[in-house]
Amino acid sequence: MDGTTRSHSYLLELDVMRVILIIGVLYTHTETTMGNATDAGSISRLIFNYTHLMLHFTRMGFVFITGFVLMWRYYRHRFNWLSFWRRRYWRIGIPYLWWITVYLVGIMVIRHQSLGTYEQRWLNHILNGNQFYMYYLYMIAQLYLIFPLLSWLFEKFEHYQQRILIGSGVLQLVLVAVIKYMQPTHGTNAVLRFIFWHYGTNPLMYQLYFVLGAYIAVHYRQATKLIDQYGRRVSMLAISAVVMSVGLYWFNLQWLHLSHHQSESIHQPFMVVMDVLVILMIWWLSRGVVNVFGARFSQQMHYAGQMAFGIYLMQTILLTALAGILRLTAWPNWVYLVLTPIAFGLVFSGTYLLAKLMDHTRLLRPLIGLELNDANRQLNSY
Repeated sequence: MDGTTRSHSYLLELDVMRVILIIGVLYTHTETTMGNATDAGSISRLIFNYTHLMLHFTRMGFVFITGFVLMWRYYRHRFNWLSFWRRRYWRIGIPYLWWITVYLVGIMVIRHQSLGTYEQRWLNHILNGNQFYMYYLYMIAQLYLIFPLLSWLFEKFEHYQQRILIGSGVLQLVLVAVIKYMQPTHGTNAVLRFIFWHYGTNPLMYQLYFVLGAYIAVHYRQATKLIDQYGRRVSMLAISAVVMSVGLYWFNLQWLHLSHHQSESIHQPFMVVMDVLVILMIWWLSRGVVNVFGARFSQQMHYAGQMAFGIYLMQTILLTALAGILRLTAWPNWVYLVLTPIAFGLVFSGTYLLAKLMDHTRLLRPLIGLELNDANRQLNSY
């Protein structure tokens, strides 16, 4: 099995993937901010709405990377699970608590709100991860908790790992079909309401991407041969699926008569297929980038990949500033559409500079998930 023979060397392709995915995250959120400035029913708003699903593979892509990295590092390695949890939760827990606290105080000051309800609101955000794009850390914390079970499952049933992956895919399709067509949170079935309560941050609703990443890490040599051979075909399918997502939104609105929110939901059977294809395409592209430029720019690639987490954590600052500026404008709707790439460039570059500033201030590095020392700048094993 690949899991017993593969090297634990650092994989630059994952850093390239992180950069591509964080670009997608910020572009999606910038597009949403710009779209909110347009008039409802305008052509520009329709374009924003119909293209919204195109980039909604990013969350799943980061879950894929998480599953890959954990299995790559810990598969068939005996270690203390308490130490594993302490290390992982320390890395994400400090930024999670810090940025929710800072952002909540900032919002309340901007809105001239009383601090009387601050403690209750703070606790609610901490326990639910429902503000400032912190839902991802909230979900990842749960994936860390159950990772020992997945690791045990892969080791205990070594000869059934492919079946585990297939079963995971079937389960994923069933779960999103229930979300889309049965709308369980609005029904009267107590069991469904319990299972799908807060499904947006429920790790069960993202388990396929976690398992897929873990599976590829275990069978890395075989998987790389396949993706290098068929990556171009996979990419063509992925691009086709991304384009078809425009039709999916139209189908949901016009044929199924779903609401706008339901129509652009990431939890749909078609989106599962699209997400898997796009994730594999990005992996293939990232491997190509490393093969071409890795020898000359390995340190730069690694550094950019490490900055992705800080960019994710600090995006709220620039996005809030952008929203505030847009409130002062009254431009024609088409202007917001045309200016979206420029707005994205400003948001991304500004957030990157803030993250880099935090990185170069040693005591602030844990606030963006980095070590106090410079170990992250080296191509070390996970």
